Amino acid sequence: MSDFEVITVDKYTKLQLDEYNGAYKIVEGWIKNDGTFSPNFCKREFGGRDNRQEKTAPVSVKLGDMETAVETLKQLLYHLTGDQYAPLINQKLAPDEVDESVPL
Repeated sequence: MSDFEVITVDKYTKLQLDEYNGAYKIVEGWIKNDGTFSPNFCKREFGGRDNRQEKTAPVSVKLGDMETAVETLKQLLYHLTGDQYAPLINQKLAPDEVDESVPL
């Protein structure tokens, strides 16, 4: 599925970063007896208002392209740890674009 290492959350929950066509996502799953990662699946509705269809899809969180994924993960680190990661969030912005709501 992916060349990224599996991250252990607990005994039953594993996470793996996956990339497809330049878009990254975090996939939830488990480790099979043969040691390979297998994603958990859920049923989701796809389609518009008039043509909804229920399909099975891997449990995942879309992060976007590389730049968006990195910025999203920095924001998550900031929300989990506070000021420790605030400089990472604003480092790519020009001085007049710095988000004043994030303490430095």
